[in-house]
Order: sequence, then structure tokens, then C-alpha cells
Amino acid sequence: MTSADVRARLTHALRLDLIGPQPDEPQIAETLPIPPSRWYLTGFLVPWNAPVAQKADEDQQDDFGLTAPGANAGDDDTGTDPPAARRSQFPSSIGVSVLVAPDTKELTVAARWGDYEPVQQDGKLTGEWKRTERHETVTVKVAAEHSGPISKALPNGDGLEIVTSVRTVKGLDDLPDLPKGTRAVSVFLVNRRDPEDAVEFKDRRFAFQAQLTLDSSSSFVPRPNSRGRQEDEEWDERVADLQYRDVMEFAVGHGTSTRCALSDGTCTHVETTWVPSSEVERVEPASCAGVELSMEALASVESGADARNRLSGLVSQYRTWIEGQRTKAPQDGTQKEVSDELLTRASLSAGRIEAGLLLLDDPVVLQAFRLANRAMAMAARQRRSQERGIEPAAAPVPEWRPFQLAFLLMNLRSIADPRHPDRDLVDLLFFPT
Repeated sequence: MTSADVRARLTHALRLDLIGPQPDEPQIAETLPIPPSRWYLTGFLVPWNAPVAQKADEDQQDDFGLTAPGANAGDDDTGTDPPAARRSQFPSSIGVSVLVAPDTKELTVAARWGDYEPVQQDGKLTGEWKRTERHETVTVKVAAEHSGPISKALPNGDGLEIVTSVRTVKGLDDLPDLPKGTRAVSVFLVNRRDPEDAVEFKDRRFAFQAQLTLDSSSSFVPRPNSRGRQEDEEWDERVADLQYRDVMEFAVGHGTSTRCALSDGTCTHVETTWVPSSEVERVEPASCAGVELSMEALASVESGADARNRLSGLVSQYRTWIEGQRTKAPQDGTQKEVSDELLTRASLSAGRIEAGLLLLDDPVVLQAFRLANRAMAMAARQRRSQERGIEPAAAPVPEWRPFQLAFLLMNLRSIADPRHPDRDLVDLLFFPT
């Protein structure tokens, strides 16, 4: 079993424990020993006009402090009463907002939920609750702007409704990425069931494991994000805008999160999720063909020329990468300004690496370089031997990652020359692990 399998099992167990089963799971026809609102913590909708006693979280604890009111108070301290705790209420609706293209006429909306009923045996209540899976689909019109929200009863929903709002996006001059005629559509699943009179049976009118899905014949329009586009914004924001310029947001959830199905940069399917997740891709260090990365080999280089012969590929391949990035960079706007600055900095770094290689002609610097590699190799072998319970000589040959070696060479000039202007720079070496 891989670490990914373990994570998948943990997240599945968490979702099953907090919300309940999905349609493809064996628990879909489950029987619970207690009312489902006491078994599950979230994922259900209560009737919108239910009394507060049915909407409130019975298990919520009041806010508490580390000391009681008046504790350790002086003679002149009369103390203050704590503020009245506000009990949270369960939601009665969930929704999704998307942008649709001008030629989109309708959306297919599917709602899924589970109904629970008290179990009777021989005419008597057993205290158990039996689940029934529900799934219904409706079509909503989005061709024109609505004067107000439009409600549609969900077939076999027993009071559940689909409420849709459509409006034309205004102010397109500020959002040049949006095509003219783009409309903003919000779709909600609302529990308008009549509440149960008997509070002990209130869960009969709840909708558990509630979920909405939206499908369109054409792609939803990605939501524009102008953050980082202004010159007076923080540098980090402007860099993030450039680096994530191809990452689009196609939906926003209301009272819930959303999950979008992407294919070649387009999205025609959006669904709600109570437990959002995101895949973080693993970052692997780049490989450098023809570059000597062995610490022990570099600890025995004969001369500066020998070192350059083994390491010059670091500079040439880095510069090739920089030029490749230049061809992919934006060609106008604030993103071009940011990319030009970043590429200029990268070119300066390449020059600093090359200068470090040239400095190895200095016998003292060369000897220091050899000793640094030898020390790092010895430490690496010792660490690996302890981790694996083997002798240091049997440990794998210690190697640099290319960016680590480049960082070392980039800083050689400023280390060796106290008067070098690079001594005023602070370089940060970062790699996600």
C-alpha cells in the first residue's frame, strides 16, 4: 500500500464519519442506531422555516475562557459578564455560482440526498433510522437574465426546491477576459419541507448528504481574477499572478465547496463537496545531463579547468531554460513586466554561477571547494548509514541536487571577496519537501 492509498483511505473514513455514504458505497442503505443528525456532524439541510430548536446544534458548547469571570480580580474590579453565546444553526440550502457563455441556453442540475426514516418492528419504534438514497435531475433555463430568483420543485423531493438566479455580468471594461454576453448563474438546493411537529422525529424532514451537480453543453467561463495586476500591489502578489496565470476558477460554492472536472482547460461539470481536497503535485529536482554531481568526485577535482569541464553544463543548461521561459512569457501588460524582471534576475544568477566556476582557478578557493564537498560527502554517508543500519562505505554515493550545487557556486565570489557587492545580497535556497 502506497502513501497515496493510505491518504485516500483516511479521507474516505473522515468523510464517511462526518457526512455519510456516497451512492457507490455499501453504506448507501445503512441503518443507524440513533437519529442521523446526532450521528453526522455536517452535510445535511434542515427545513428553512423549522423552529430554532430544530435548527440549532444541540451539541455545541458555549465559548469558554481560561479563567472564570472575576477570578483573580482585585477589590476594585467588579468583573464583567461574558457575552451571551450565539448558538449556530444548521443550513437550509447549498448553492453553486458559475459563469456561462453567451450561447449557453440551459443547465442540467442534479440533486442527490439521503432520507432517513424511523424503523418500526411489530408496530413499535426500534430507535433505529433507515436510509433511502434519492437522486433527481431537472433542467434550468439560463438564456436570459431573471428579474428575480426562480424556484422549481424537485421531483419526488417532498418539498426540496431548485432555486436559480441569472444576471448579465456588468462592467466588462474592467473584466476584459470575459466575452460579451457572459451571465452569472447561481443555483441553490433549498429545503422547503414542512418541519416535523415532534422534535424527536425532526430528522425525517432533513436532507442528508446533500449534493448538487451542474452540467453544461459548453464550457463554463473561468472567473477572472485581477489580483496582482496592479503596479502598486505587493511583489509576491504580482509574481503569483504570473506563475498561476493558467490556473482557472470555474465555480464558487455557497455554504459548501465545489469540485470541477477539467479537460484541456475547459469545464462542463461542477459539483458540490462538503470535504474539499486538492492534489499537490510532487516537485522533483531537475536533472542535468553531463554535469558531475558526485560530492566525492568534486572533492578530488585537479584544477579550475577540470571543475569547469565537469560543471559548465549547469550554466549552459540553465541559460537554455531561461530562454525557453522567455518564449512562454506574456508579451504585454503587467505580467510581462513581472516576467521580464524575473528573467533578468535569473540571467544575473546564471552569470554569478559562471563567475563562481571561474573563481576556482584560485588555488585557495579550489581547495575550499574540495574540502566543502568532502565534508558534505562524509556527513551524507554517515547519515545514510545510520538511517539504513549499514556501514558508511556501503551507503549510496552522495550527490548534490543541481540547484544546491548551483547555489554554492553562485555565492563563491561574495564568500571569497569581502569587498564584492554580492555580499549585500541575501539569497534564499528553498525547495518544497
